[in-house]
Amino acid sequence: MNDATNDLERILFHEDEINSRLDELAECISSQYDKRKLTVVSIMNGSLMLTSDLLVRLKIAFDLRCLNVESYYGETKSIGEVYINVKRMPNLSGSHVLVIDDIFDTGRTLESVIEKINFECNPVSVSSLTLLKKKKARKVNLIPDFVGFEVDDLFLVGYGLDYKGRYRNLPMIGELKREIITNPSS
Repeated sequence: MNDATNDLERILFHEDEINSRLDELAECISSQYDKRKLTVVSIMNGSLMLTSDLLVRLKIAFDLRCLNVESYYGETKSIGEVYINVKRMPNLSGSHVLVIDDIFDTGRTLESVIEKINFECNPVSVSSLTLLKKKKARKVNLIPDFVGFEVDDLFLVGYGLDYKGRYRNLPMIGELKREIITNPSS
């Protein structure tokens, strides 16, 4: 086990639970998009592990695109602005698009990406998948189409989720201890 697990208050989802849920999600996606032109758009960097592990489970053909998107800038809460770092959006015309993000928190990131894809890329349809969906009120009018797990409004790390660039490589998802966030020099 990684020493970083000592920084966790508790583990919410172990690797086997995540893998089992990914099997279920992949089955649903494969059924829904069977015989359709699918392009998966992964929101980097947080969804890198999720996207990789999900895509190897799909039983259908797909194309993959990645978008580098930022909304936290090293903080523990979104500052409300979403920056999509691309010179040019991918050509998604004629494709059904599945946007993958690690966590649905404020919803602004996913909403911004979907709006930009709809406005600039002429897709047939756009749906979304998030591994985690926080249980909280939001100001966006959007709900992910596919959700791995619903979670309380906690600061979570592991399986792609980070705090200041750390913990992404943990094979589980856990709640980061408050003292790590309030005393980052530890």
